[in-house]
Amino acid sequence: MKEVVLNAVGEDPQKKQLVAYVVFNKESISAQKAGDYQASKQEGVLTDPVERLEFKFKQPGVERLESYIDSIELPKAELDESLTQKYLQRQSYRQFLSQPLSLKQLSKFLSCLQQMKLDDYPLPKYRYPSAGNLYPVQTYLWIKPNRFEGLEAGLYYYHPADHRLILLASISEIDGQVYGGNQQIFAQSAFSIFLIGKLTAIAPMYGEFAKDFCLLEAGHIGQLLMSNAPEQEIGLCPIGNLEFKELRDLLKLESSQVLLYSFVGGKIDLAQTKQWFGESAIAKEKPKSEQLREYLRQKLPEYMVPSEFMVLSQLPLTPNGKVDRKALPLPDVSSNVSTEYVAPETETQKALAEIWREVLGIEQIGIHDNFFDLGGNSLLAVRLMAHIQKQFQINLPLATLFENPTVEKLAYFIDSPIKHISWSPLVPIQANGNKRPFFLVPGGGGNVVYYSYLARYLGSDQPFYGLQAVGLDGESEPYTRVEDIAAYNIQEIQSVQPQGPYLLGGHSFGGKVALEMALQLQKQGQEVALLAILDTTAPEPGNKMTSLGWNDAMWMVYICKFLGYLFGKELELSYEALEQLTPDDQLNYFYKRLQQINFYPPGAGIKQLRGFVRVMKANCLCSYFPEEVYPTPITLFRAINPHPEKVMKKELIEYLRPQNMSLPDWGWNQFSTGSVEIYEVPGDHISMVAEPHVQVFAQKLMACIEKAQVKGK
Repeated sequence: MKEVVLNAVGEDPQKKQLVAYVVFNKESISAQKAGDYQASKQEGVLTDPVERLEFKFKQPGVERLESYIDSIELPKAELDESLTQKYLQRQSYRQFLSQPLSLKQLSKFLSCLQQMKLDDYPLPKYRYPSAGNLYPVQTYLWIKPNRFEGLEAGLYYYHPADHRLILLASISEIDGQVYGGNQQIFAQSAFSIFLIGKLTAIAPMYGEFAKDFCLLEAGHIGQLLMSNAPEQEIGLCPIGNLEFKELRDLLKLESSQVLLYSFVGGKIDLAQTKQWFGESAIAKEKPKSEQLREYLRQKLPEYMVPSEFMVLSQLPLTPNGKVDRKALPLPDVSSNVSTEYVAPETETQKALAEIWREVLGIEQIGIHDNFFDLGGNSLLAVRLMAHIQKQFQINLPLATLFENPTVEKLAYFIDSPIKHISWSPLVPIQANGNKRPFFLVPGGGGNVVYYSYLARYLGSDQPFYGLQAVGLDGESEPYTRVEDIAAYNIQEIQSVQPQGPYLLGGHSFGGKVALEMALQLQKQGQEVALLAILDTTAPEPGNKMTSLGWNDAMWMVYICKFLGYLFGKELELSYEALEQLTPDDQLNYFYKRLQQINFYPPGAGIKQLRGFVRVMKANCLCSYFPEEVYPTPITLFRAINPHPEKVMKKELIEYLRPQNMSLPDWGWNQFSTGSVEIYEVPGDHISMVAEPHVQVFAQKLMACIEKAQVKGK
């Protein structure tokens, strides 16, 4: 591409389209990878995304030919497949696979730094130069748990003379805060590299220039590592602006040692470095929008992938040479639908298409268009079902949308004379594929709709079921014991998978339910191959929530804040106003507040809100500690960021903090067959399963599922 500019189109913030305006290079079309460096707010530093793109595509580091009197053209290297691959592999990688690397791969990767003693040379030789042959730059590595076969987690010093890793400390985690704006990249990585300059090893000969020479040497080392890494299926990303004080304490460095350079790295898929448009380096055709989107999905979280691409002959400019965003043509947002358009025919299809147009902000809706593929998320799903309830006078569970995600399927379901509108806990979020299914229990409130983001990244060949709570219909009473919830869930999953091994998981409160399910299944003689715990501590006797003594009004205020944060809305209720009302009037007050922010359309029913409130309260007040223990293989996924204070005040968070949180594995070791596998993922307790963080979590979860699939065979 020659030029690219991104623009958000649309007035409603909930319905904006991210549009990429593209000017293709006439000679060749190549996939350019934009860096995600986050500029600090300094004077003279560009922060506007469009201005940064404009600046990048101007290539300011290259002088213009017209500024010189004469020039001599040199013979150019032929751009064949081999040379193309070298250019493409030499990049900063920001996405890593969660599969472990071998010790052999690490050894070959570091071998470019190995010292060699050659005949007829009095001093050892290296593959990179160093002032005075002093080689004062040292290499330290931090290895994450379970990311290298046969290598325990910890801090290591690489000894170049012996080509050996020396364990300095068995530390299983580093506070991601030291990586600042690069925490998401760090969370995915398998290891970190720190290049440390030992000034006492060079200052006696070069004095005040010691650090300058160390920086030059670190640059040579960095180039070697970046070039050598892809051969071993390793990708590296240079990292700057680290909090060196914390690292100095961690690495136990002397005052004469300085941090020069740092990388994070991990396993990569070399296929991702191949050109997305085909084998040839010279493209004959412009890539289709879906090709561009597919390529970008490998590099970016879903929310950053443009929903539409517009190909222009050139970008419109203002008189001072900047992109004139107001002059950019408006896109036809209907063209981003990848499926062939088939117009609605029946009255039900037409009514549903009209509802989708209003909710999604897309003008042309065909009967085969998938709600989630068009940008539908958990918040929009709630709105959609509320509109359907108002239009058709039918109270459908949100789970119906997973089973019938197109206009055609949903219309057929609504028109069916025999509707099986049951509030079964088992929700087939993604039922395709022949693999062993993965069953995931949601957190407090019991609704699985927020797993729609996760389903996109687990793939179309991995069956994925959610287990929603009984009582969400607003009619049946929710369960108040974890043991009862687990028993009911087991009945449902065994209707799909009668025999183990089972793959289970649970988020927040759902982690306790998933544990109890695993214990009850093993008591039946079944095998549990995976128990994935999402950001929750192991059970403890008692429940501090029961000691708060909250009345109905206080519960409503808390649930309102939780719901607002879950769906990304500023949502609060007045405790003083609620306290004067009866429980039914409190619910109506809450409901009207939701209508004011267009969460529910006017005229929609209140049943689902009543069900959510009841289930949320019942979940929060559950006390659970298992009496019998059957050891289970447990994997813990912990969010890097703390619990959001928007939902609960800091003082209350501290009061409710479980004692197990002070333990390295959050207390899960007492229920595990061996050491608990621990993975840190970006985001907080809630946002870890939403964009933009869910992609990282899904990669790690999918690797654990695949490993369990193999073990369970």
